[in-house]
Amino acid sequence: MPSDVGELRRAPLLREGGFLIKVEGEIERNARLGVYVYSPLATATGGIRRELILLPSRGLDDLVRLESVQSTAKRGNPIAGVYEVTGRVLVFQGRNFLLPEAIVPLTRIENSPDEKVDSPPQADAEPAIAPDAAADTEAESEERDYAAEIDARLQERIGAVPRSLDVLAAPPAETASLRAGTRFVQRRGRVVRDPGSGIWRFVLEGDGRKGDAVSLDLLPCLELERLIRRTRQAGVGRPVLLSGVVTIFQGRNYLLPTAVQQPMEGRSIGP
Repeated sequence: MPSDVGELRRAPLLREGGFLIKVEGEIERNARLGVYVYSPLATATGGIRRELILLPSRGLDDLVRLESVQSTAKRGNPIAGVYEVTGRVLVFQGRNFLLPEAIVPLTRIENSPDEKVDSPPQADAEPAIAPDAAADTEAESEERDYAAEIDARLQERIGAVPRSLDVLAAPPAETASLRAGTRFVQRRGRVVRDPGSGIWRFVLEGDGRKGDAVSLDLLPCLELERLIRRTRQAGVGRPVLLSGVVTIFQGRNYLLPTAVQQPMEGRSIGP
């Protein structure tokens, strides 16, 4: 039996680097952890449902905006339903994460059992519209329009099959200093850890606006595991050369690390 399938009945991990392409699944918000969890409808070996934590990205921005639209419609669970998800699979500390490029709703949210459903009007009766009916109809129309917008963005942004994160060509959020899809190639900086939240960040050297250093939260992946081990061995705050891809979520930059090197210090310069 695989090591990651034990008494807790956890599904075997998906390998890092793979892509889920338009895979149907359910999404729930874990209020305790403050994350969105995606569960593909297709089960793993033994009928176990997988769970992947969604990472900050333009795709997650789509979901949060949709959640806001559905909350306006006064539904019980704003994001309950089936979605078609495209994204990159990552692994960190024994569990799977997903960097979503697109999240498209496939089913509309049904009325809760407690909601009263009015019977249809009689043929000889004047149809009456409750005061909130127009608002509900407008909210539902906005939800449908937004679902169509997401689908159009999916086709424009990644087409039928996404090839890499370079396809994230949407304009950056106003408060983000770096564009989504920006690639770092051996950028010099320092890896630090927030003592309060425990989040690892990469602080660029020689960048920033008005003298402020640019700091990016590092997204969980196998390369981050290796980076954390090397940082603890060499000492937190020591300079490194880091490669990776920038994402944006709600106006904030994040970095998915792909490779790290130690800078060569003290090299002599020949004639």
